[in-house]
Formats: sequence, C-alpha cells, structure tokens
Amino acid sequence: MSHRSLDYTRLSQVDTLVRRIGRGRIRPDQALIALESIMTAGHPYPRAVATFGWALMSGALTMLLGGKPTLAVVAFVTTALIYAVNVRLSHWGLPYFFQQVVGGFLATLPAALIYRLSIEYGWDVQPYRVIVAGIIVLMAGLSLVGSVQDAITGAPVTGAARFFEVVVFTGGVVAGVGMALRVTSELGATLPPMQQQPFDYAPLPILVASGGVAAAAFALAGYAQIRALTASFLAGCAGALVAGAVLNLGLGPIVSSTVAATVVGLAGGLLARRAVVPPLIVAVAGITPLVPGLAVYRGLSELMAGQTTSALTNMATALAVGCALAAGVTLGEWVARTIRRPHLPPNLRPHIGGITFRRVRD
Repeated sequence: MSHRSLDYTRLSQVDTLVRRIGRGRIRPDQALIALESIMTAGHPYPRAVATFGWALMSGALTMLLGGKPTLAVVAFVTTALIYAVNVRLSHWGLPYFFQQVVGGFLATLPAALIYRLSIEYGWDVQPYRVIVAGIIVLMAGLSLVGSVQDAITGAPVTGAARFFEVVVFTGGVVAGVGMALRVTSELGATLPPMQQQPFDYAPLPILVASGGVAAAAFALAGYAQIRALTASFLAGCAGALVAGAVLNLGLGPIVSSTVAATVVGLAGGLLARRAVVPPLIVAVAGITPLVPGLAVYRGLSELMAGQTTSALTNMATALAVGCALAAGVTLGEWVARTIRRPHLPPNLRPHIGGITFRRVRD
C-alpha cells in the first residue's frame, strides 16, 4: 500500500494537459497516453525533501504562534518523526484515519514531556505551541478547500463526500491528541489548560515571514514545482499579514480568516498565472498558516478539564473558521478570474447557431 501524499506537480501537469485538450492541440489517444504517463510517474524529488518540507512547516508555524527558536526545533524534529512513522504505518496497510490518530498522539507527547522537564528545571516553555503546530500540519493536507468549493460551485454530492472525509480524518487528529493528553496526565505530565484570552502571536514582521515560510514549506511537502514555491511564499505572507492586521483590530478569528483567505485566493489566482501553476496550489498553500489548529487544541484542552460548553464552542469556532477559509479562497479566485477575463462588447462576441459565447482566457 502506498503512502497517501499530495503531489502538486502531477496536478500541474494534468492542468496543462486539460488546457491542451481544450485548445485542440492533442488527440484523444495521445491525451490518454499522456495522462497515464503522468499518473504512473514518480515524485519529482525524494521523499526526504517532502519530510523536510513538513518539518520546516511545523517549525515556521511554531514561530508564527509566538514560540521561541528552541521550541521551533522541537516541532521540526517531532513532525519529521510523525511523517516517518506514518509512512511506515502506511506501508503496513494501516488506514489513514489511524495514521492521523498516531500523528495527533506523537504531536502531543513530546510537548508534554518537555513541559514536565521545564517544571523541574525552571525553563520557560509553552508546549501547546508545538501541539498546535502539529495539529495544523496534520490538518493541512486535508481537502477542506476543495470540499467547500464543490458545494459552493454546484457539486453538492462530491462536496458532501469530501467534507465528510475531512471531518473523519480531523476526528482522528482530535482522538490522538486527546489520548496523548490522557496518557501524559496519568504519567504526571499534565499540560496546563489554555485560558479563553487573547492569544499572543509573534510580532507582525515575524508573523508575516513565518507565514510565508510555512506556505512555501507546505508546497514543497506537496511535491510542488519549484516555480510554485515563490508564489506560495508570497501568498502565505499576504494571508498572514492580513489576518494579523484584522486580528489586531479586534474583529475575531472568523472575520480575519475570511478576509485573509479572500486575499490569498485573489493573490493565488494572479500569482499562479505568472508562475504557470494551478491557482489551487498557491491558494491552499497560502491559507495553510491560517488553519484553526489553535481552536481545536483549546477545545480539547477544555474538554479534558470538564469544561464541555467552552469546548464545544471552540470546536464550532474551528469548523466555522475552516469553512470561512474555504469560502474566502473561492471568492478570491473568482475575483481573480473576473479580473483576468476580457470584457468584450456584444458586437465582438462570437455567435454560433444563435448562441452568444464569452471569450475567456485560459
């Protein structure tokens, strides 16, 4: 059984093939051969590079969340371990849901042990930043954006199926984190519950830079082409900048996520055209730093502390933020397509059989 992974290079190649088919530049038999060649080709670079991308993304997210460089190193090593273990479990045929459970467990356990040591030696450590970064990494590869886009654009059946898959796999992450919190509590390494108070992110310059690095690292982990990394970095910077600015205005996570995702979708649609990559790659990478891992961990922490109402509120907030991100990206991409589309007067639009067609750029 092969490891379930993203491959944005294949997506780019399929997108190019579809454009060639639409322009009539390739025959159907040639298109079939080309598609088979794309689907059977190996990844463009070794798995170790993808592992480095996931680990780098986790370290950058820890910095974005206000963590210190030493804590970012812990997140880097932890995520590399999670990826290596899950690849091995996949080779053994373990279903992906249980891989998410293992990932959530491994993302939490080292942080709890470090917190236990910090109490003994007087270190100033905030372990939940490592856990939140791990949750975001595990949730980043799920197709939330695609599922909501399907629902918005008139494909409710596939949208519902993909959204249910996202919910189930996210439930695996939640279960793994919850199990780790229970185990560490029994071992005497209880993590402190997060309070319902404003969260201290990194200063804005570090926030923007970390967001860009995390987005580019996600694209790298997804085997994206090199030219997509720069566009992803810029989209991640833009999303983090807008989200940080809106949060500083006190408008809350849902509004900030919606506005930031719309900007990312717009930037992705415009930057992707210059980079000659599908806009979805840049948009998904750009919103990765905005995935609501913080709300998920807050909900779990409160659930373990017996605060059921607050826990359900945070879980609902996480779901709302996820949907807001997907909806914002969809709106931003639509604006980008509208900007790129030439608006021809009626007398210049081609007519075939009494039907008026709009001329649309590829």
